[in-house]
Amino acid sequence: LLPLSAALACLWGLWPHLGKYRIPVIVYMLALTAYVWRTLVYAYTNQAWSAWLTVAGSALFMLSDVMLAFRRFAQKPVPYGFELGSYFLAQSCLAAALWN
Repeated sequence: LLPLSAALACLWGLWPHLGKYRIPVIVYMLALTAYVWRTLVYAYTNQAWSAWLTVAGSALFMLSDVMLAFRRFAQKPVPYGFELGSYFLAQSCLAAALWN
């Protein structure tokens, strides 16, 4: 429920700025939401520390893409260091999860 709530809040903020990209952005946000939801389910059922790294990685990946969307579509000033930093941290968490 939390990933879906976050996605809906982001779509609400982006909606007036999406124009012809509304359908593709909705589809992509649904894919990201499913990705975060599945990592949460996996972590709750697996309980390994690496499973929680996948949750952190997927959530950070979603965060970086949301910041990118607000910068791209809504022309909101997002510090590039936060956007790129969250992306690289997400990739690091996902890569570290593979080493378990």
